[in-house]
Amino acid sequence: RVGSASSSLNSLASLHGKVWFSAFETATGFEPYASDGTPAGTLRFADINPGTGSSSATDFARVGNQVIFAASSIAAGNEVWVSDGTTLGTTSIDVNAGAGSSSPGPFLPVGNLTYFAATTPGTGRELWVTDGTPAGTQLVADVRSGAQSSSPVQFVALANGTILFVANDVVAGLELFRSDGTPAGTAMIGQIVAGGGSGSIQDLVAVGNLAYFTADDTVTGRELWKTDGFTLTQVMDIYPGAPNGVLAGTLRAK
Repeated sequence: RVGSASSSLNSLASLHGKVWFSAFETATGFEPYASDGTPAGTLRFADINPGTGSSSATDFARVGNQVIFAASSIAAGNEVWVSDGTTLGTTSIDVNAGAGSSSPGPFLPVGNLTYFAATTPGTGRELWVTDGTPAGTQLVADVRSGAQSSSPVQFVALANGTILFVANDVVAGLELFRSDGTPAGTAMIGQIVAGGGSGSIQDLVAVGNLAYFTADDTVTGRELWKTDGFTLTQVMDIYPGAPNGVLAGTLRAK
């Protein structure tokens, strides 16, 4: 944006040798850009919401050799978009057909596929997967069957390709799930709090074929836990008894 006015760029992501982001111009609003680090190589590659309206592209991630992100248009609402960085190579995947929004994201790339949460009237908010094409975009599993949402969050992938996420199936409450990308291979791993109470799982991070997280089982307080995708194990009751030994929001994986 020329002069002292700010382009207010946001949602930066490094993908396929370029930086992808959303930025503002008076004539186009907030739209998606890609940059190779030079002025000549920094370009808005699509005006998804034509004119001064904004598509507000966010959550740039990899899907195969392309980039996937969420953006809004008048015709389709907030939906999945895929791009190779060119205008002609930028297309939408209308998960919630019509003007209704599926509000996709966050996106988790695993191999040539990308997993994400999305909302449709028939299934509510559930786990989806895409190969970057409309035909290759499908619901993985309706964890909370029918129109109600399991609202999956905190997606991570183990080194063996297993997807882990936190979801609410009503019976068990908010607990940890695994998926291999199929309905039959999507299941709750176990219950931190037996009987339907929420284990308040946070800070889920993957390290090889294990994932670590903090949880509160109501007996030992918030402590460090781990999973291999099949069992849940408390690593240690760092602060013995009910007080918390770990602060939520402190786990990081490198």
